[in-house]
Amino acid sequence: MNLSALRFSVPLLVSLIAQTFAAYPEESVPRGLSIPSPDGHYSVKLVETETESRYAITNTKTGQVDSSILMPTVLLYLHWAANSQSIIAVEHIPKGSCGRVIYLKDGKWNDIEVRPPSQERIDSAVVSLEIKSDHVHYRFAVRYIGNNGMPIDYKLCDLDVNLENGQVFNLKWTPIRQTEFEAILARKPSYVPPRG
Repeated sequence: MNLSALRFSVPLLVSLIAQTFAAYPEESVPRGLSIPSPDGHYSVKLVETETESRYAITNTKTGQVDSSILMPTVLLYLHWAANSQSIIAVEHIPKGSCGRVIYLKDGKWNDIEVRPPSQERIDSAVVSLEIKSDHVHYRFAVRYIGNNGMPIDYKLCDLDVNLENGQVFNLKWTPIRQTEFEAILARKPSYVPPRG
């Protein structure tokens, strides 16, 4: 292969890799759709101003609305936990997605953005989640990026987030091959329970 062909191939390869790791072909949660908590005490919806989107959590008994939590991107999944005091989300980010857990503590709504912890340059996407009684389990497909901008390694990252305080625990990394990574991303993410 001559050098000019190689110069053409590298940008093309980078473009193909970026497309592979782009957003899933899934629909976003509609803005303005109000989702009630299981006990009916609260509801949550996305509200939009001229410059930003926020989660608006309404106390249905008092009418008080808390819109202190920013929703910085496109919302892919939103669901109340059974305790009616925690909300689980998946948000689109460049080249993937991240999780968010919103929880009521001491009468105030708090949140934590959930991503695989790493000091290295990575792209990651939520490929599954399961809401349990006291925590949510997130699984991420992770691609490590080298200094030259090319992928150098692939892993799955499993972690749990406590629904009462946002603490992350049970962190586990599993190495996978590039073909496994691509096959996982080709499937639709698994959310249990389904969005709603």
